[in-house]
Amino acid sequence: MSVKPCLTTFQDNVLSLVFFLFSFLLLSFVQTRRKSIPAQWRLDPDVVETQFTIPDQPGEEQMKQLLIKNLEYSQNRFPSQGVNVPPPSDLSFVVYSESPSGLGNRINAMVSAVIFSLALNRVLIVPTNAEMVSIFDPISKWSINSGSYFSMEELERETFKIDFVCCYTVDEALWKTTPHHVHNLNFTQGTFWDHLACGDFNKLYPQRFLSMLTNQYLAPSILSNQHYEKRFLDLLQVDFSSGERLSNPRTRLTHKEENLIVTTIAEHILKLNDFFQKQVDLWKKRLEFDKYITIGLQIRTNYLHTPVLCVDT
Repeated sequence: MSVKPCLTTFQDNVLSLVFFLFSFLLLSFVQTRRKSIPAQWRLDPDVVETQFTIPDQPGEEQMKQLLIKNLEYSQNRFPSQGVNVPPPSDLSFVVYSESPSGLGNRINAMVSAVIFSLALNRVLIVPTNAEMVSIFDPISKWSINSGSYFSMEELERETFKIDFVCCYTVDEALWKTTPHHVHNLNFTQGTFWDHLACGDFNKLYPQRFLSMLTNQYLAPSILSNQHYEKRFLDLLQVDFSSGERLSNPRTRLTHKEENLIVTTIAEHILKLNDFFQKQVDLWKKRLEFDKYITIGLQIRTNYLHTPVLCVDT
């Protein structure tokens, strides 16, 4: 009677050892077989979406280069600065209007304006007196004096203003003189954000000039608008200068591609001109930035005499 428990324990230990050895051999076999699988057959998590979910698509770097090429092609439809040649009569525009906000908010507005102009297939116009023109080199190439190309009568008659500046300040006098959460869009339901994400602005507002005054980051709402989805897909897949399609057409824009559009455009247009770049390099040297890991530089304006807090609606 006393031998059975010992035998049972011994048998259990042997079975456990056999099971362990079998598992180890099986795992080794699987790993060996996996290494023998051709690289192009393996399911790499970083490329599963590109290779299987969305077949026959250009790579990320290729899409970035094509997006910038198409952006420049779109902007070049307007005559170069200083050449007094009127643009084609069928060409429409988005006019960037600079808000009385900090540099960060104006950068948000500028990136949004570029994406908005691409979505509507319009040329972006930046006034020559905009402060962004004096800071960022690519933007300066798009600055013009509208009065040199268009009559005041046409500008007044053919301009629709999109004013959406949202600010709050404790200074009552400044509050009265600062545009704050105003817009002249006529919609019956929903908020401005709903209108931006759902409406087709070319059909709703067919005026030749859409003047855009804002300090808000509108890009996500514009990119989520289904009226412009095909347009954004074409920007990543079609060479506008030649009409050549580089991949099979699709109907859906992925979140990864939405982020790629924003970051690519921001990196392209927000390049400091030589003067400011030299100032940044000088201060980086003085502060010995090379000794540290630098995430970014924050540039603050100091002309506001009262604290201003910008909030989203």
